[in-house]
Amino acid sequence: RRWGQMALWFECVPLAAELQRQRLEHLLAKPLPSTGSSKRRRQPPPLGQLDALPALCAVLRPLQAAGITPFLAYGTLLGAIREGDFLAHDLDLDLGILAEQADADRLRALLRHAPELRLSWECRLRPRASLVKLVHQSGISVDLVLFERQGDHFLTRILRHGYALPRRRQAFGLRPLIFRGLEVAVPDPPEVFLAEQYGDWQRPCANYHFVLSSQIAVPYD
Repeated sequence: RRWGQMALWFECVPLAAELQRQRLEHLLAKPLPSTGSSKRRRQPPPLGQLDALPALCAVLRPLQAAGITPFLAYGTLLGAIREGDFLAHDLDLDLGILAEQADADRLRALLRHAPELRLSWECRLRPRASLVKLVHQSGISVDLVLFERQGDHFLTRILRHGYALPRRRQAFGLRPLIFRGLEVAVPDPPEVFLAEQYGDWQRPCANYHFVLSSQIAVPYD
């Protein structure tokens, strides 16, 4: 009887995983709720049509002056390491913040009155695991993602259709990198961060999805 139960369990696990993946794909495909306005939200131009360096500097200056070390992450890190520039097709800048240096409240207080920036919205999933979204006066969006240390890994969360999707990656240190003539911090080594996020990061992928394609995405919190 025990062996029969184990066999049934092994049969159910792949089915449950597939059903979970199908549900996640269904959630991601759902349209965003209507705001009641007939005006469509304007999509920002890709970074290849803008000079993103002033936007990056506008965020780095007040944070570094407060003793916080933002680091390049996700698509911004990928562009810096693979292309030596911002990704031309990217729509925003991505910076990581160690939660031990600042929480969302402190980031909001530091950046609220920055002359070139405005707070777009803040997704506070947990006190020390949040996403703070800014908009530069040029129209470029900047995502500040908090990395919460938990033992030998970092935890981040994103919000999609009301679901908190946690991601766990190896803990890393930071090292300086000269990028577009500016000294910035990056994960050390950056190649491990990129491999966890993108897999074969050295080869461009036209169909990459930030949730479904991620090597470290966890469906539910």
